[in-house]
Amino acid sequence: MSAKPKKAINLKQIYRQLPRYQKLLVLVLALYLSFVTLLGLLIPSIAEQQLPIKLSETLKRPVSLKDVSINPFNLHVSLTELHIFEEDNTKFTGFDALNFELSFWHSLINGAMSIKDVTLTHPYLLAERISQTEGAEFNFSDIITEMTNTTTSAPSEENPATLPHIMVEKLAIVSGNLNFIDTLTDSQLSYPDINLDIKGFDTLTEIGNQQDPANRFSIRLQGKNGGEIATQGQLQLSP
Repeated sequence: MSAKPKKAINLKQIYRQLPRYQKLLVLVLALYLSFVTLLGLLIPSIAEQQLPIKLSETLKRPVSLKDVSINPFNLHVSLTELHIFEEDNTKFTGFDALNFELSFWHSLINGAMSIKDVTLTHPYLLAERISQTEGAEFNFSDIITEMTNTTTSAPSEENPATLPHIMVEKLAIVSGNLNFIDTLTDSQLSYPDINLDIKGFDTLTEIGNQQDPANRFSIRLQGKNGGEIATQGQLQLSP
């Protein structure tokens, strides 16, 4: 006879002989290890495989994603090398890295999705005006049309949709790159270095006065020829 069933029986007998508090500790440890395995290994693997497929189906464009990782101990999430291509395989938009850390207890206390830090590194967008038939048509017009049709076809609700409550301690866009090409006039606008910082962001905050520390932002855009635009202030999403 195989020794494996006997070993399993022995382990079961050992567990039954444990004091009650030790049984509870074993159960807690088993649940914790299951949580770590699920959040740290299984979910990132599924996301890495399925996210490009779902995005590609929605955007009707090729999508690639290099890596997804989740630290189950501090809930730090990282997405690396997400790229969306045009049909001719030229890069349309994407980023080098997106990192953020979820604040579990802060979310429970505030009844909101609370994020400690969000950093988007080297995002880029290549926008093109490709025709002027019935209004301007861009290389992303089909995406807007698809999203509009999806929203229109969805069943309407009596109560208007409200903004989700999202709180972000710090949000940063680092070294963004924006290129706009107008094929009709053969002109181009390029901002190869865009940096944005937002502190104390809250989707439901209403700005009362200039001394309010919430939703403060600063943005700097540097042009291809060295020109620079910079401004700062506050923003509000809720009416």
